[in-house]
Amino acid sequence: MASDKIINKILQNAETEASQIIADAKKTAAKEEQKINNETENRLNQLANEFKENSEELERRAKLNANLQERKDLLEIKQEVLHEAFDKAKEQMANLSDNEWFNLVTKIVLNGTDTDTEYIKVPEKDFPKYTQLNKDNMSFLDYLNLKLKEQGHMIPLKLDKNPAHFNDGLMLIGKYSDVNASFEVLIENMREYLEWDVSKILFNNE
Repeated sequence: MASDKIINKILQNAETEASQIIADAKKTAAKEEQKINNETENRLNQLANEFKENSEELERRAKLNANLQERKDLLEIKQEVLHEAFDKAKEQMANLSDNEWFNLVTKIVLNGTDTDTEYIKVPEKDFPKYTQLNKDNMSFLDYLNLKLKEQGHMIPLKLDKNPAHFNDGLMLIGKYSDVNASFEVLIENMREYLEWDVSKILFNNE
């Protein structure tokens, strides 16, 4: 019957169309699956790279912290050694022999006198060292002026009658500037210079 043919044709066309729809859907699904796989792979690679970078950064920071701690430990050791050295230096400076004391003061005076207008201020306990006469009837102050004259300084150095307010050393009082050569100041100046030099351990580049 004619109606059967029509129905069969419709069913055939529907089946063909359904097959095409299914085929297209499979292609679309395959493309989407490939896209998802590619995105997943890319994301996994990105995460792997980020993990590697983070691991390298953590390792770098760990090494940096370890090096910094090592330098801090080294600095502390250096500072302890410096403290001990300066404590011993103070003790030695306070217990110089007469000969060592005279040589040190002579060097300070000869190197610190510039304008021929200086006079020296010293602790009261040291007055006798500068004024007492030796067997040649020459005081230490006379000796200093003799050495200064040999250097071309013609105006004698005078001793201030007012004592200095420190325990050891001297101060050269000039017209334009003073030289504080108390032993304590000399040691502290050296300490500051050397401690600054040692502290640069923390910032040296390998």
